[in-house]
Amino acid sequence: MSEKIVAIMQAGKWEDAVFACQSVLQVQPTNGKIHACLGESHFQLGQLAAAAPSFMRAYTLDPTLWRAAVRHAQCLEKLHRYRESMDVVTEWLRLKPGNTDLLGLKEFLETQHESQEHDGWERTRRLGVTIVNAGFNREEAQSVPSQVAAEEQEEPEEPAAVWPSTIKLQQNPGLG
Repeated sequence: MSEKIVAIMQAGKWEDAVFACQSVLQVQPTNGKIHACLGESHFQLGQLAAAAPSFMRAYTLDPTLWRAAVRHAQCLEKLHRYRESMDVVTEWLRLKPGNTDLLGLKEFLETQHESQEHDGWERTRRLGVTIVNAGFNREEAQSVPSQVAAEEQEEPEEPAAVWPSTIKLQQNPGLG
């Protein structure tokens, strides 16, 4: 059946391919290749929000479908979900370290800045590591604002209005 779906996709009949994939998935819900075809059909139709979970299911069900992981990361990037996209790219670069698609996407994602709608992944990741580490050692927790201030001074290209000079951490009674 997947050959018929591929033929429909090669003909550029994306709506028909979506319908065919959905029909097959009712009978074979664990077929990763069909999930990948469904994701690609949604992707080609510009339905990125529907494509992303299909790609994720594809490579979760069949880890050999690394191209579905690349497409999943591309969907997330186009949806401006940079942090999630970078997580997918980083995970798959461990398995495919020389993959030029993943390396190019990683390079692009590293240049994305924080927006009002979505956090910039680089800031969140850097502070997230500091704050997580700080939760295990109270001395580090008190030094986090000074670490952040030092990092801000090392990076003069970032506008001062975007990055706060101090961060207040609330004590979590469960971590003491």
